[in-house]
Amino acid sequence: MEKCLSCGQAAEFSFQALEIRTLHIRDLEGEKRVQALGECKEFHVCRNCAQAQLDKLIGAKKTMGSQTIIYSLIFLLGIFLSINFWTSNGAFRLLGLAALVCGVLGNISVYKKNNADRESYSHLTQEQQLAKAAWECVEAHAPSKDDINDLTYIPVTPETLELKNGDLMILYKLLPEIAVEAYKYIHLRK
Repeated sequence: MEKCLSCGQAAEFSFQALEIRTLHIRDLEGEKRVQALGECKEFHVCRNCAQAQLDKLIGAKKTMGSQTIIYSLIFLLGIFLSINFWTSNGAFRLLGLAALVCGVLGNISVYKKNNADRESYSHLTQEQQLAKAAWECVEAHAPSKDDINDLTYIPVTPETLELKNGDLMILYKLLPEIAVEAYKYIHLRK
């Protein structure tokens, strides 16, 4: 019996994923990425961890509330600074106006992200929701560094198999030649 990546209990969801190793190189012209395919790894997640991840997403109003409080406080600070320094100090007036804009835009972005996350789950069945939440657990708990390389993972699922090279490149931030190799590799694994 396989153990959960998150808690070590008996796992119910299993995933095969292709590891992508990314090395960031800095030189005089800026930062460049070098990527290579890694191993095909297996990850396992228990139902409880998947359900906890799903509950966290569905119950996102609590986390959304804490984030909107921060942006609302920034907005209120903006009102305070704008009113108190409207005629005297231009730097504080400008800071107040910038805080107003940041507060509004921050709240809008939190609201949009929360709705987009919920929308991505709304059309799925309960079992599909749990499977998607289990993959999010894998992304959260799988190793993300190996020495100096950043590690990311491409799940080998029926949905991934339907993707083209360009889709893989965009979704998983792959270099074009690595997207081609990843496409070939995951189609050989099916």
